Amino acid sequence: MEPEGNKLEDLEEIRNNLRFALKAAGAGTWFLDLVNGENRWDDRALELFGTSKEEFDFTYEGWRQLVHPDDVEQASSDFMKAVNTGDIYTNTHRVIKPNNEIVYILAQGYIKQNEAGESIGVLGLVFDVTEKINKERDLQIAKEAAEAANIAKSQFLANMSHEIRTPMNAILGFAQLLHGVGLGEDDEKYVEYILSSGTALLSLINDILDLSRVESGKMDLEYTPVELDSLAESLRNVFIQKVHEKDLYFQIVIDPNIPRYLLLAEDRLKQVLINLIGNAIKFTEHGGIKLIISQEEGLLSGQTFNINFSVEDTGMGVPEEQSERIFGSFEQLSGQSVNKYGGAGLGLAISKMLSELMNGNIALKSEVGKGSSFILQLQEVYIAPESELSNNFKNQEKMYAFESARILIVDDVVINRDLLMSYLKGYDFELFYASNGEEACMQAPIIQPDLILMDYKMPGMDGLEATRRIKKEYEVPVIMISASAMKDQEEQILFECDDFLTKPLRKDDLVNTMSTHLKHKVIS
Repeated sequence: MEPEGNKLEDLEEIRNNLRFALKAAGAGTWFLDLVNGENRWDDRALELFGTSKEEFDFTYEGWRQLVHPDDVEQASSDFMKAVNTGDIYTNTHRVIKPNNEIVYILAQGYIKQNEAGESIGVLGLVFDVTEKINKERDLQIAKEAAEAANIAKSQFLANMSHEIRTPMNAILGFAQLLHGVGLGEDDEKYVEYILSSGTALLSLINDILDLSRVESGKMDLEYTPVELDSLAESLRNVFIQKVHEKDLYFQIVIDPNIPRYLLLAEDRLKQVLINLIGNAIKFTEHGGIKLIISQEEGLLSGQTFNINFSVEDTGMGVPEEQSERIFGSFEQLSGQSVNKYGGAGLGLAISKMLSELMNGNIALKSEVGKGSSFILQLQEVYIAPESELSNNFKNQEKMYAFESARILIVDDVVINRDLLMSYLKGYDFELFYASNGEEACMQAPIIQPDLILMDYKMPGMDGLEATRRIKKEYEVPVIMISASAMKDQEEQILFECDDFLTKPLRKDDLVNTMSTHLKHKVIS
């Protein structure tokens, strides 16, 4: 049998270890005897509550007097609930010390019960959690400030988009109508200047909006079957004029072993490649540009490939120390002439973000004076299923013969109304217009249109509210036309309207969309 002395020594060692652990944790201890009301606190507990053995009366009521008046009822309620149920007591409350310092105390208590299941005592701990609470509050304040800033930024971008896209809609729309109508050589050149400059401005607006969408996590990707030959041809058509003007070559090479149809986020992939090729042309004065599409490896598991889109140029090159910097927002090469090369420094930043969204990345190989190679690497690209091909590769260039229809055009800007009417000349349409939402609501029941082209943002009643009121009276397809182009707005619009278009609005896009809601025949 172990000597009694050894047991006492072991017990004392355990007690000392426990005291050391509690001291290291900064904890105070307390005990309340629920039978005789005896209340014992150690020195640390008294210190945390800003009292002393001489001042504290060591009763339940004495404890209540130390708790902040706004917290005492909840702390008492939680305590009595634990006593009645036998659950562990936990509560965080404030204490006002004699020097008016406010501290947050985390109190925890273990309920001791007798054999009859009656609570007879509470053994507890108290901790100072003021620093933790303050940090959490600061984080919450910072989070709320960041969220408010994001909301403000989104609202600003929406307003900026609307205010710029509205006049751009008219500029590009009427320029498109003038283009190719038999103007003189000089006049035709001026119209082309308007179109190219307007398109460049629109591209900048889109870059800023895309940057905001990616940063806020609101950028969605739509994967559809894509034919690489068609993708390459569309890219060639975009840049053929530019490379011709600079007397450069533009070569596209596609690995013949890559399957013909792949599932890709085509719009975003084209956006990245257009940025990369456009930059290559911008910074290349002699030689040319080559786009090489190749598979990094053979077929992976699950019918997927790793594919590289390499844009190689013979231009000025990028110094090694700047190879990371140029992918930052609003960053450009040191010493780059803004007057000569222009640009806002957004293209590569957005391209890098989009590549990561598409499960890829962009690598750069460059040598100053000899050229650069930007390599878009996409991982695990799927082969397009045969079942999805039939609906995705139909001829998009169609001409329509619409049956007679009544169209109500709603827009507060006269130029925009005139543009839509000009787009629809030559069709068997009876055109009506309203200058705001209230007029549209009054006219729609009288006109009984077959289709409404509704502007989104108008003074007074906006397009959504007007659509709701009109659709309560009778069912009519409504195509919402917005200059804001923010993703959350688009989702709300599509929930309540039948279709959605953004400004600047192309005639082909308008007519194609209208064809889904009006009776017609395809004539070519």
